[in-house]
Amino acid sequence: MHNLILLSDDAEFCNKSYAQLSEVYPSGHIHCYPSMGHLFEDYPYSNTSDQKVIVLIDDHLRSRSTLPLLDRLRFFLPQVSIVMNFANPMGHHIRAGIAKGVRGVVIKSAPAQRLVQAVEFVSKGKFYAPPEAADILFPIIRNSLGVQEDKFPLFWNKFDLKHREKQVAYGLINGLTYEQIATRHYVSVNTVRYYVRSLYKKTAVKNKMQLMSKLQNQVHQ
Repeated sequence: MHNLILLSDDAEFCNKSYAQLSEVYPSGHIHCYPSMGHLFEDYPYSNTSDQKVIVLIDDHLRSRSTLPLLDRLRFFLPQVSIVMNFANPMGHHIRAGIAKGVRGVVIKSAPAQRLVQAVEFVSKGKFYAPPEAADILFPIIRNSLGVQEDKFPLFWNKFDLKHREKQVAYGLINGLTYEQIATRHYVSVNTVRYYVRSLYKKTAVKNKMQLMSKLQNQVHQ
């Protein structure tokens, strides 16, 4: 059985979460703390290297982001799995949390049973994200895969750019090398060079900086 630690200074959320979790887990395995400091002061750290602990932590405690404290948390609890509770979720906060080892995401305004679901998934070594987080997580996933939202449809139409030329243009303005563009789109470097020449010719520019300038001008027209 995992020990559950709930780190929240939101009394209403804490009480609601405790009630939900107590229906599934024995209350003796649930510990509530209002801050990270109280956890480090009060939690019994004997044999923590062998304990499997799930920490349900707010993204902010006492108006301070808890992201910088996650490394410290993982140092004190080597077997920890982290579920982060977001009051006002933003893509870059969730992305930063995942980069620091967060395995579950919960939106505070979502139904209370989401927290139980998160614990069940994470306790089995899985990742968890609720449906309420889809609008935030999909752009993160798309960006990680190199899928770009089309921000310049008028620009493409104006210069009659083809699909591959758009891909190359996005790669250039995002600072990718020819080799990186080739790898991302499964083509050869020579193919990238061919489309770069075609792109520059159609848009009447000579380099990447001129292309970026023309794109920005188009957006602000």
